[in-house]
Amino acid sequence: MTQPILGLDADTYLTTFAEKIKAAGFSYVGRYLKNVTAPEIAALHAAGLGVWAIFETTTSRSLMGAAVGGQDGVAARQQAQAHGFPPGSVIYATTDTDATPIQLPVVGAYYAAFLRACAPYGCGAYASGNVLTYLTKTVNPAIVPWLAGAMGWGGSRSYAATGDWVMMQGPDLGGRAGTFASVPFPSLGFDYDPDLIAHPERIGAWMPQAAPASSVTTAPVVTPAPASPPSVGSSSPPSTPSPTVKPVTSTPVTQPSPSSLTIPQIILPPLKAVQAYLGVSVDGIWGNDTANAIWDFLEDYYTKHA
Repeated sequence: MTQPILGLDADTYLTTFAEKIKAAGFSYVGRYLKNVTAPEIAALHAAGLGVWAIFETTTSRSLMGAAVGGQDGVAARQQAQAHGFPPGSVIYATTDTDATPIQLPVVGAYYAAFLRACAPYGCGAYASGNVLTYLTKTVNPAIVPWLAGAMGWGGSRSYAATGDWVMMQGPDLGGRAGTFASVPFPSLGFDYDPDLIAHPERIGAWMPQAAPASSVTTAPVVTPAPASPPSVGSSSPPSTPSPTVKPVTSTPVTQPSPSSLTIPQIILPPLKAVQAYLGVSVDGIWGNDTANAIWDFLEDYYTKHA
């Protein structure tokens, strides 16, 4: 791989790191559907980064088979829609454990059910070499293989050598600079896993130029956005809006414009503190970015604690 395409995956809010990630030479970022936020995706896109979606509840969830795979596929689809991922994006379910050969049929049943249930999204798998070989050769070749960084897991070293992977994860660098597959990765100020991307056309990331899907939310919606083109790697044909209709952007929360609001001085310090915590502009202005970030935070909180 003479010109590797760099990606990273992280369980960290990356809103304030987006420009730094792009400047360091990365093209893609993997984030968990369970905790990514709308302002974060917007910041990553503004920096020119593609975002791929990761779905995980527990590390060995896929060992529970088809029934759970169907449930997770529905949950992943709903979360991706709520965040606005365009149809055709790929959602990566995880087998974050070293599945044994006898467990492969059960894992395969999980992914087959997940694949059916997550439509109109594609399905990817983060797993060992043995699991990825079984999924792509026996279950469905449309499953996008992302090789986990644990090279001691079954079949992973040999699978890495085949070049069949679309993405390959490296070791956790612990927030420090390091090298993976002879490729240097910098320290970025947060903990991340480095990834090498062999086939960017297949990873199904949500690219900056792709319009979001209609959001599934209980917040008021002003005007639905026009149908969006599928992201890179989608097999779905692009949707073409009517040439006589000017595309508009959907706004999840409606409220007065910031200039029409008078914020009492006593509220400014806590408002700025909230903005800093949520990763939006710390300007003391109650605008759409702040309202949407608070809405996303509350929705995520009640989802986790329901």
